[in-house]
Amino acid sequence: MREGSSIFRSLCFTGGIGGGLLLSNVERFPVGLLMASLLAYSIFLWKKGTKTEKSFLLCFFVSGLVCALMNGEPEPVLSMDFPLTHRVRNFIRAIPFQDKLHAELLCALLTGDRSGIPSSVRQIFRDSGGSHLLALSGMHMGIIYLCFSRVMEIFGNHPTWKKVRSLFIVSLCAFYTLAVGAGHSIVRAFLFILLRETSCCLERKTDSRDILCNGLILQLALTPHALFDVGFQLSYLAMSGITFLFPILNKWYHGKIWESCALSISCQVFTGPLAYLKFGTLPLYFMLTNLIAIPLTSLVMGTSLLLLVSRTFTWDIPLLVRICEGTCRLLLFSLELISTL
Repeated sequence: MREGSSIFRSLCFTGGIGGGLLLSNVERFPVGLLMASLLAYSIFLWKKGTKTEKSFLLCFFVSGLVCALMNGEPEPVLSMDFPLTHRVRNFIRAIPFQDKLHAELLCALLTGDRSGIPSSVRQIFRDSGGSHLLALSGMHMGIIYLCFSRVMEIFGNHPTWKKVRSLFIVSLCAFYTLAVGAGHSIVRAFLFILLRETSCCLERKTDSRDILCNGLILQLALTPHALFDVGFQLSYLAMSGITFLFPILNKWYHGKIWESCALSISCQVFTGPLAYLKFGTLPLYFMLTNLIAIPLTSLVMGTSLLLLVSRTFTWDIPLLVRICEGTCRLLLFSLELISTL
């Protein structure tokens, strides 16, 4: 198969999923018909493809069709409800912050529990265009994965150790995915991590397009009804923007600030229309919010993980508590300032 074939494979499989869901539930006719039309786009517009290649793509379409037809009604999001999850939440809430709101913010960012966030603070996140920061998503998994990877790098890059490191990181991410409820965007991020680490272990080149397309196929094969979940759609649209548009925009200018701006624009171009269609809102200051809030969120999560590890070993470090609380305060202040614009 030639370059870019993974894109056509995923389109055909997604089209098959849409067609299968269409046949199983006529109420989904518009969406199902739209997704099934991807087959025509993938096979018949790919004019230079050989008969073998087109037959191969047809097999992916049929596979998606079968996966959708064999699945029954959509099941609720998996929630293992581990006792450890409750212990972690209680552990976070026991941190001696001056303002308990900061502990609740950490609970939301690390475990997805937003029950302690006041409605006024949630409104600030909505007005500033930072609602995605409170919704546990692939971004949060990515930050945690990056923290794990950086810590494990200190042990070196021996081939054997790299495999052990990959297995350890994937296991931790899998446990975290189950512990926080295995939402569609979290599962998407875990599959990306799994595919990337597998490629590293096999010493194969990792291509972001292949990871995106293969992750889409795997997730839809396991949960076809996820195709109609807004979180699933936004997650893959955002990653599509990062995969296909971001490299183009990033070439226009070299610099960290422009790189962050290009990343925000790429995500917003792909997710903005759907977000407006579903929620009727389009954040005007999304670039400013992402430019400021995402680095601060990464800092908050990084320092909070370090704080949790230190307190696990009963290391009382008041300075670390103050730093963590200071980053939380700075994040909330920045979003409140943007929400007043």
